[in-house]
Amino acid sequence: VRLMRRLVAERLHAPTGMKVIAVSSVSATEGWAGGAAYCASKGALSAVCRALDAELKPRGVSVVALEPRYVKTRMFDSCAGRMGVDPALAQDPEALAAEILSCLTSNVSRPSLSSVSRPRSSPSPTSTTLPLNLSI
Repeated sequence: VRLMRRLVAERLHAPTGMKVIAVSSVSATEGWAGGAAYCASKGALSAVCRALDAELKPRGVSVVALEPRYVKTRMFDSCAGRMGVDPALAQDPEALAAEILSCLTSNVSRPSLSSVSRPRSSPSPTSTTLPLNLSI
C-alpha cells in the first residue's frame, strides 16, 4: 500500500489521464473458508484503490482495482474445493493478462471491459473497483 501510494505520488506531475491499475480479487468481497488473510488483503487493496482514486481524481489520476473471479493458478487449484467453485469456471492467466493489457492501453480514463459485471455486494455503480466476470 505504501509503495503504491509513493509510486502514484511521484508521478503526480504526469499528464492528465494517468491510470493506476491494481489486480485484486473477487475475494475482496466474497469470503471463503480458510481464506481470511487472503480475503482481507484483497479487500484492503480494493479499498486503498477507491481511496486513492477519490484523492487523486482532481489531479487527473484514475486508480482502479480489478477483481478477477477465478484464475487457473496453483492457489486456486488448492482452494477451489473450500471455495465451493467448479474448477472448470477458472480462466487461464493469459486471458486475464490480455484483459488487463486492454485496460492499460485503452484511451479512456476508466477501463470498460466487456466481461465486467458488478457482484451483488458492490457498494455503488460509481465504485472504481471493476470486478471481472471471468466465467465467459
